[in-house]
Amino acid sequence: MDNVQNALKDVQTSNVDPSSSRIVMQDYSELATTHELRAALSQLAMELRRADTDNHQLLDAAEMLEREVQTLTEEKRQLEQDKANLMREVQQLRRAETAAPVVPLAPATTTASRSSASAHEKTRQRPATAGPSPVRHTVSSANKDKQVVAHATALMFQQQLDSRRSGPPTVSVNRTLTLRQLREFIEEIYVSKAKFDQKCAEAHLPRETMEQHMYTYLNQKYGLKSLIVEWASALIQAIRKHASTDNDTAVFGKILRNEIDEEFRFVQNQLKRTVSELLRVYLKGKYPLKPDDEISALLKRRMSSSVSEEEWVDIVKYMYNQQDAIAIIMTVKELKRHGSDRIDAGDGENAPVVTRGISRDELAAAVAADKDRNRIKYVDFLKILLDFQLRGHERFLQRFLRLFRLVDKDNNGIINEAEFRELLAAMGSDTTEQNVAKLLSIVDPWNNQQITYSECVTFLSSDLAMFSGNVETAKPEMEMQPSDSLENDGTNDLVLE
Repeated sequence: MDNVQNALKDVQTSNVDPSSSRIVMQDYSELATTHELRAALSQLAMELRRADTDNHQLLDAAEMLEREVQTLTEEKRQLEQDKANLMREVQQLRRAETAAPVVPLAPATTTASRSSASAHEKTRQRPATAGPSPVRHTVSSANKDKQVVAHATALMFQQQLDSRRSGPPTVSVNRTLTLRQLREFIEEIYVSKAKFDQKCAEAHLPRETMEQHMYTYLNQKYGLKSLIVEWASALIQAIRKHASTDNDTAVFGKILRNEIDEEFRFVQNQLKRTVSELLRVYLKGKYPLKPDDEISALLKRRMSSSVSEEEWVDIVKYMYNQQDAIAIIMTVKELKRHGSDRIDAGDGENAPVVTRGISRDELAAAVAADKDRNRIKYVDFLKILLDFQLRGHERFLQRFLRLFRLVDKDNNGIINEAEFRELLAAMGSDTTEQNVAKLLSIVDPWNNQQITYSECVTFLSSDLAMFSGNVETAKPEMEMQPSDSLENDGTNDLVLE
């Protein structure tokens, strides 16, 4: 290109005939244009090659993503199939005592297998009573626990039979969970259930009961049927062991048996926060000059040790009406009277108050020491409130639970639309088609025909209040304001004998 331009300059400066010069310049100009076009074509070809390379890379990436999507879809389909198979097995185990035949054991059976088979055979061959049992739908908590354990035992028994046919028998591990391990398990199941419910809502699928999701969670965590049965049995046994001493365990067990709704655990958590905040307000009113960090440290010490009678009585009177407050205070005093090993004596001043031969200051100190003997551990006080709240909620749901179990033909905590209509009629609710359709659009918007007990309690709360004829008297949902005070003004004193 530079050579062409130099030649053009030479032609213009030389003494050549003008006509010849114009011809030469025209030829050189065409040549220069040709060179520019070739350069532009070369650049365009390079860009086309790069675009083609990028296009191939994008196609390869798209194919890879498509393969990954297919793989994930297949895995999801397999998981759903496994879940469906597991749920069918659970449903079959519910009818195992009356419908499933007992498979005879091979000659070389272990002692544990023989005892399991014997127990299963006795259960299956138990003579039936004349006519249906009138208490079929009012199974007690202990019987429900026995049913779940029987289901797990039957499943393990079938697993042992299968393994015996295919090879040497597997050894079952008798797992025992501590209270701490049980609490961790319960919290993990709660978290997993919340995520699973969210996914079901997004996919327009029905919710699971807590019992169903416990097996879903164990299946996702362990996979093997033998491990699922072992851990399920361990959980049930641990719940039965610790339910009487730990309220969180008792609540989970009752949710598992569909005796209370799943959302009640949030009420209990709110009650814990309310008691803590009330104690903070009390301490702030008692020590107004202390900064917030010292009040927080003092609150932490109270919650890890004990509270005085003045503190816990004021909290109870603030939270409950007079009748319930008297019942709770009497419960606490009864615990202190018969469970002195669970009561914190404060600074250890357990000597009786002596009033003869001492000065006024000594008498005041002795009275203060006597007050310390009326302290109670914070965890014990909190458990009394939580148990009181739980009993009140059970009374609130008692009549509704009986009706629900009457219409729940499978006794699995799930009803369909027809059973839901029957439930509304039994409650005396508005059964017009418009009202029923409105309720169904809320409780079962995607027509899955699977409505859980917890969903019924949640969405029929207004009907339940009228049906039960009472309300729970505690006020754990209240929000404390910094200006609130628990100082007693003498207007709501409780006189206790």
